[in-house]
Amino acid sequence: MQQKIEDELTKLETADMPTLRAQWLKFFGLDPPKGLSAKLIRRAIGYDLQVKAYGDLKPATCRALRKVLSGIKGNERNSQNDIAPGTRLVREWHGKTHVVDVTGDGFAWNRQSYPSLSAIAREITGTRWNGRKFFGVASQVSPI
Repeated sequence: MQQKIEDELTKLETADMPTLRAQWLKFFGLDPPKGLSAKLIRRAIGYDLQVKAYGDLKPATCRALRKVLSGIKGNERNSQNDIAPGTRLVREWHGKTHVVDVTGDGFAWNRQSYPSLSAIAREITGTRWNGRKFFGVASQVSPI
């Protein structure tokens, strides 16, 4: 299995943009957000390949990484909030997995752009939600 994953990762390194877009659609069920670089698409697909094969990071590791990232100066942030563009938020609701990509000017879900997470949460549930709470996004990440 490890060799298969390594082969897939090697293919990603040389894939052109149309191939990367097709892979993104295959993995995530929607087109990549506009403006996403080939490098970031490669990383996202590569990460997803490895998560499916070996499992995801432990929650404690994710929290530690968030703390480290919060201390990096000049980290570009979405104008609507403090979530970095390129971040993917995943939420399961009534047996269906919903994937939201953070873009430079909002959020992308189901091939549509939204100005806020709350708008997406409302579309998913049919009721008003605080989008950050619905997707499990901390209100602020405290520095180390």
